[in-house]
This record gives sequence, structure tokens and C-alpha cells, in this order.
Amino acid sequence: MKAFMIHEPHKYSIVETPVPEPGDGEVLVRSMYAGICGTDVELAKGMVRADAVNYPCIPGHEWSGIIEKVGSGITGLKRGDRVVSEGVQHCGYCRYCRQGQSNLCENMKELGFTIPGGLSEFVVANSRMVHCLPDDFPLDMAALIEPTAVVTRGVWRAKPKPGETIAVIGPGTVGLLAVMISKLFSPRKIILIGVTDETLKLGQSLGATDIVNLTHEEAADRVSQLEDGLGADIVYECAGKSSAVGMAFSIVRRGGKVVLLGAAGKDAKMELFSDLFHVKDLEIHGILSYTKETWQDAVNLVSNRLIPVDKLIQHRFSLGEVDKALDVLDSGKGIGKTLIELT
Repeated sequence: MKAFMIHEPHKYSIVETPVPEPGDGEVLVRSMYAGICGTDVELAKGMVRADAVNYPCIPGHEWSGIIEKVGSGITGLKRGDRVVSEGVQHCGYCRYCRQGQSNLCENMKELGFTIPGGLSEFVVANSRMVHCLPDDFPLDMAALIEPTAVVTRGVWRAKPKPGETIAVIGPGTVGLLAVMISKLFSPRKIILIGVTDETLKLGQSLGATDIVNLTHEEAADRVSQLEDGLGADIVYECAGKSSAVGMAFSIVRRGGKVVLLGAAGKDAKMELFSDLFHVKDLEIHGILSYTKETWQDAVNLVSNRLIPVDKLIQHRFSLGEVDKALDVLDSGKGIGKTLIELT
């Protein structure tokens, strides 16, 4: 089979590799679509923590496909099923898994990082992590279930209430998903903050009521103006930059909530006023990945078309063009989600 392989940081290519064989409790899936995100760019550049990746690696943690072959000891799955798979392959028995925190599994393996992912023609997945989809559900849309699961966990942690004001920093895929999911809770306002008119306008079409373009506006001033000097009830930081974290704390109201969905990178640092959380009486949530519960919730949201994830798909490339897709993301010129079509 063909696969996109990162041999080592800054060195990658399309390779021919044997089709894997599913073992006990595993399924072989023909990968149909795979999403590319900023983390894949970081993998290619060697910016991911050393303990979170094994080079050479086949990336692709956002993907969908059709079961080709079923290993032994499996019921409820068959050849031809349209599926998605959780990327985090948790053990199910460590102290974190037993507490429902499968995202913190002590024995975690992860598709696209430590084991081969969806940027290949076939993928072996643990059947416990596989979720079936309706027979007629588009598999390109299904490839967005993984990032939806991450955002879903962040929104669930914030426990939004109808009539609140929500601010979203960063109109990338994660930020736009936060806008769409937040809209389901009937907020009074959704304020989307970014740096390009094109991405902000896309956010408006998906539910943002107000936009702030940082190239000519100050976020704190604009949010204060919109909220009579108080600030937002909930702020989702989705930009993955230290400056965005500081901005989140500056625009949230006293007694509000900040949800950190972005990842700035292993070497990113920042300074904060040490009494900030105390003085503003803040509730802070750091979001790492997803749990099995939020994955199932994300499957339900997307497969029942409660959020229009198809509107996020703005760029499509073939498997042989993954390098071009990475360049689009790295340049910052792309908007929405970039998909690799393996069909």
C-alpha cells in the first residue's frame, strides 16, 4: 500500500509498505479521507514532544474509512461498515481509564503519532475505538469527527447556559467548531476573534454574531464595548499561541470561564500576573484530547447533522499532495479544514 511517512523531522515522502494484518480485536480499515491539522505540521517539523511520537511515523489522526477485514474475536463489526476511529488507543484498565479519563491513559498509543495513522491506504484500528456511521453518511464529513470530539469536551467542561456571551479566539477548524457547537446552546452573543477577514466571515456564516479583527482592533476594548465593560462569560482559546492565552484572560468577565483548547508548542512560555485567577475568580479548563464519552457525543453531533461540518472543508488534496497540504497550513493562507482524499 501507499502511505505518507515522516521519516524524521523535515524529511517525508510517499512510501510503499506492506498492508498490515489485523490481529485479535482489531480491524483493517481502508482509509478514505484524512484531515490535516496544525499538529501534523508540527510532526513534520519535529515540534511535538519526543515522548508523544515515534519516528518514522505515518500521520493522520483525523480520518474515516470502510472496514476491509475483521480480526478474530470481534462481534458487531463487519466488512463494508463505514467507520471512524478514536485516535487515542487507551488501555481501559489504568487508574485514569477507570476514572473515565481515557485521554490521560498511562499506556496510551495514538494513531498518527506512535502507531500508523490515516494518511495511508489501510489502517489497523482497535475495534474498541471504532464507531460505525450511517450507511449513507459522507465520509469526508466523518473525517471531522476527531476535532469535533476535542471541542465537544471543551464545551461540555464549560457547561454553557442559554443567554451567555461566548468569545472564541482563533477561527481555525477548532475555533469554528467551537462557534458551531456553542450555537446549539442559544448564547446571547458569539464573538469570534482573528486576524483575517476571510476566516472571520466564514465564522459569521456558521453562527458568530460579532467579529473582531486584530489587525485593526483591540480584543479587550471591543469585547468590553460589546459587553458593557464586563467581558465574556466563556472564552474558548483555540489559536494555540501564548498571546492568545493572555488575551483570553483579559476578555473574560470576573467569575467567568476560560477553556484552553489550543496548544502553543513544547517550548512556548508566557508570564501572567500571579493573582489573576484569584482577583477575577476564574474557572480555567485545560483540554487535552477527548474521552470515549465525548467521542460518542461528537459522532452523534456530526452524523445527525446537528452541526454543518461540511462547510468547514475548504481544501482537498490527494495522498501524493500531502506536502502541498502541509505547506498550505504552515503558510497560514488556508481557511477551514484541509482534507486528503485517498479514494
